[in-house]
Amino acid sequence: MTDALVALNDSILLVGVAMYFGTGWSTELFSVPIYPSLTVENYALHFVPQIKRAVRFFIVLATILWIAAGIMVISEIRTWYVVFPSVVLAALVISGVLTMRLIFPINKKLAAGVRDQAELRRLLGRWIVLNRIRLAFWTIEMVGMAAFFGLHVR
Repeated sequence: MTDALVALNDSILLVGVAMYFGTGWSTELFSVPIYPSLTVENYALHFVPQIKRAVRFFIVLATILWIAAGIMVISEIRTWYVVFPSVVLAALVISGVLTMRLIFPINKKLAAGVRDQAELRRLLGRWIVLNRIRLAFWTIEMVGMAAFFGLHVR
């Protein structure tokens, strides 16, 4: 693989990881604070469509990022820099599995319709906790990419 293709791959990974990081922190700072005020009458309007769109987009993005991170690991395999894409790839896989196994089932229940306020609070509370765990991994990804570029470009 040429240096230009490696740089393009690594840049794609950086941009994708930055999208996760930005979306995660934006959700935490601006959306999560309003979730406690949601009711069975209004949550579908303020939660479900946004999550459905995000899921469609991030499934495609996750696939691209897993491939890009794998390529980055291979391209750096003989250098000590391999630590960074390895951490990023591990965090991508962990956050992806967390999303598919634990967050998606909650999304499906919320999309199907919740009529009990206590159940809505329970589901949103669980979703928030899991999203914060995922956000920690998205932050690790961003730090890993920032450190790679910060050290590698010098």
